[in-house]
Amino acid sequence: MKAMTAIAMIFATLLVSCASSAHPPSATPDLSKVPADIPIYPAPFNSHYSVSGLSLVYFVNANLQIVARFYQTAMLQQGWTQSDTPVLTDAEIILNYQKTDRNVMIDLLKEKDNVTLVGINIPPLDTPLP
Repeated sequence: MKAMTAIAMIFATLLVSCASSAHPPSATPDLSKVPADIPIYPAPFNSHYSVSGLSLVYFVNANLQIVARFYQTAMLQQGWTQSDTPVLTDAEIILNYQKTDRNVMIDLLKEKDNVTLVGINIPPLDTPLP
């Protein structure tokens, strides 16, 4: 659990730094790089991709709890298994999933009452699982 918390802290730092990235965010994200079995919450905006593995960061006009329920349901429907106990606070929810040789961390941050920052981190396939 400590390792996942440390990873979450690093990823949260990445999320915050996306706003000041040299690559400006796009108003309408190009989701062509996202694997088909990774659900995207409807109507994302202000997205950012990284080049290492896949890190996708975007905002949605929805409450943190609603977005969390979407991912908890949609990831299972896509064949993912929850790999760790979710981290739940009033301002952040971290969900971890595993499928065969892949793992995914979804970090949800409350920006405002009805705006949530979604961060999806998919390490490269050659990254060992914890």
